[in-house]
Amino acid sequence: MSDLTLEERVLMTRATMRIMDSWKLESEEMRTILGLPEKVRARSLQKYRSHEVFPDEPEIERRADYILRIAGA
Repeated sequence: MSDLTLEERVLMTRATMRIMDSWKLESEEMRTILGLPEKVRARSLQKYRSHEVFPDEPEIERRADYILRIAGA
């Protein structure tokens, strides 16, 4: 379980999606980079852009944090 608040998770999810969109990654590339299960489809990624948060899993949170750090470098 994440130490982040729901608000922080929402902000992290949206920022991560904006960054990956700016990198012009395909849905499959985004899914792979984040370590999301294969069952996650493009529709789910669209939901992450607007109102849903990434699954509350340490590996996904760690990968999202890497993306944010790379973009901030």
